Amino acid sequence: MNKFFTSLLFIGCTLTTTVTIAGSQHNQHHYNQQHHHTQVQRWQSGQYFPQHKNYVAIDHHRVRHLPQPGRYQRWYRINQQYVLVNTRDHRIVRVHH
Repeated sequence: MNKFFTSLLFIGCTLTTTVTIAGSQHNQHHYNQQHHHTQVQRWQSGQYFPQHKNYVAIDHHRVRHLPQPGRYQRWYRINQQYVLVNTRDHRIVRVHH
């Protein structure tokens, strides 16, 4: 009888540990997904600028220290960065913080 209760206790502890580990892994995965979405994109010259997003171009006259864009170029403000994009090949020309 003592072995029966010991075995039952062992099985219960094993199941509890397994469920706890699985739950913590699920929570960590959920946290990683949320944290990933809150990270800020760091733009760099030469990168392709995504055209499928609805970014709105800005007028460089309204922002201090932004140089006038060249032909076929536009400035976009995304988060705290200003990104100068070539409108023909959709590559980033310059990033201004």
